[in-house]
Amino acid sequence: MTSAELADPKTIVYKIKPEAVWDDGTPVSGKDFEFIWRVANGRDCSAEKCTPWTQRGL
Repeated sequence: MTSAELADPKTIVYKIKPEAVWDDGTPVSGKDFEFIWRVANGRDCSAEKCTPWTQRGL
């Protein structure tokens, strides 16, 4: 992260370092954070049911 700022009581704005990449060289994006949030919140999906964005062809 380059920064994380509270925009309002329910919103945090994260700025990802441009050089942040996964071990395969794929850039880290907001979609990665969304996937982790969906798996962790216990409502939207489980790790077994959610396909990572990189495997969805998006």
